[in-house]
Amino acid sequence: MPSFPPPGAVTICEMNRDLVAADALSDDRSKEAYGDVLGMVFSSIPFQPDALVANQEPPAVNEAEPAETVPKTSFVSTIADSFNQLLFPSCDPNLLGEFDTQKVSWNQHRHCLAFVSGKDQVTVHDFEELDNKESYILTSDHQKDVKAVEWRPNSGKMIAVGCKGGICLWSASYPGNAASIKSGVTSSSFGAFPRVSGGQWILVDILRGSSSELVWEHLYDVDLRWNFSLMGNKYMDIRNMGANWDPEGRVALLSFSNSTTLGSIHFSSKPPSLDCHLLPVELPEISSLIVSRGIEKLAWDSSGERLALSFKDGNEMYHGLVAVYDVRRFPLVSVSLVGFIRGPGEGAKPLAFAFHNKFKQGPLLSVV
Repeated sequence: MPSFPPPGAVTICEMNRDLVAADALSDDRSKEAYGDVLGMVFSSIPFQPDALVANQEPPAVNEAEPAETVPKTSFVSTIADSFNQLLFPSCDPNLLGEFDTQKVSWNQHRHCLAFVSGKDQVTVHDFEELDNKESYILTSDHQKDVKAVEWRPNSGKMIAVGCKGGICLWSASYPGNAASIKSGVTSSSFGAFPRVSGGQWILVDILRGSSSELVWEHLYDVDLRWNFSLMGNKYMDIRNMGANWDPEGRVALLSFSNSTTLGSIHFSSKPPSLDCHLLPVELPEISSLIVSRGIEKLAWDSSGERLALSFKDGNEMYHGLVAVYDVRRFPLVSVSLVGFIRGPGEGAKPLAFAFHNKFKQGPLLSVV
């Protein structure tokens, strides 16, 4: 039986397929639920999401024009339309603004989280800094209308922030290990606070672009490829609604606009061959139980064990929840519903979520 959080409760963790809920978030309750098992507690990170929520609200419908109704489409037609966009993409420079992008990211080597916490800012929180429970807020005059954030792999603490007009590259600087700053980036043009004795964040470079779409092209051209490369999951993410790879890179799992069925692409040969088979992955609870119009966001754990997704609309009972699935990958991808996650506060709605790709003790999901 899938776990369901009671109204007014907040989900703390999953233990053996049981989603534990409590009246409120607290370090004491978290320690009681999972702290002794993991040896640490991941405290909640407060921020003011008002500007971020306002930035994501859909435009108001003109009273003179009737609202557009969403036609029911088959899985085959949905796949065909999506791959048509994949092969013949739109040239609209504002393409990225119409799709969900990477707004929350875990460092691959530390328990350090970065997420978009406002229209022009990124918050960084290091759970390993025991003496400092404050978060770093990365802001700059050059960093406007943030679209995406991603850690650089195998490079300590360095972050790429995709925003309007280019990419801001931030690096953590510690005493005796000052980050190098590219000529033309002045210290008066950026800010990161609070700044404590343990270190600070510095804006080290800015890659310019004339539109947000160039953010992805620049990251590919300069060979940074921080999960933004054309053959990575974010290329499919841009053209459809969402996509993730399994640990071996053998299967890509995709969601599509206005569809409650996922698609799994099984590659039958090794790269660079693109021979593959496309199969549906049914989510009967999304359409029958929740009565949703489709998948909104998608995240697949790097171990392939857990899948998290949010959905459009749905009845009042399930509004604002995140569904968690157990995933079987052999011989084909299949899923079973574990339960639902509810965020803190009345009317909580998931803005973004992602799994920690290098957490050794099991799938670790963060939800903004």
